[in-house]
Amino acid sequence: MEKARIGIIGLGNQGSMYLKTQGLVLRVTEYRDSDAMLTVLTKEQGLMSFKARGVRSRRSQIKSACQLLAFSEFTVLERQGYYTVSEAVCIEMFQPMRNDIELLALCSYFAQAAELLSQ
Repeated sequence: MEKARIGIIGLGNQGSMYLKTQGLVLRVTEYRDSDAMLTVLTKEQGLMSFKARGVRSRRSQIKSACQLLAFSEFTVLERQGYYTVSEAVCIEMFQPMRNDIELLALCSYFAQAAELLSQ
């Protein structure tokens, strides 16, 4: 597996920056009608919060990458201290874990523990 990385891709409108990073989605919180707030654990930056617009709609192209316990590569736009997902590609979904309810519960527990320990 490739090492997690974060890098500045370029500048957007009004001094905002695009960042690219890989991370594990530890928490997904519903936000407004079709948006979600993601808590993502990255190697370089630690715990980060991203806003994923439209991720809960049926036609979302980033839906799989923003699921709980998905390891994904995110391209985010930083603007005024907040990060918004502009692109996301799922690297690993850990399918055997999703098929076993006991293993899924154990992984969810460790995701919560990782979130608490990385604060």
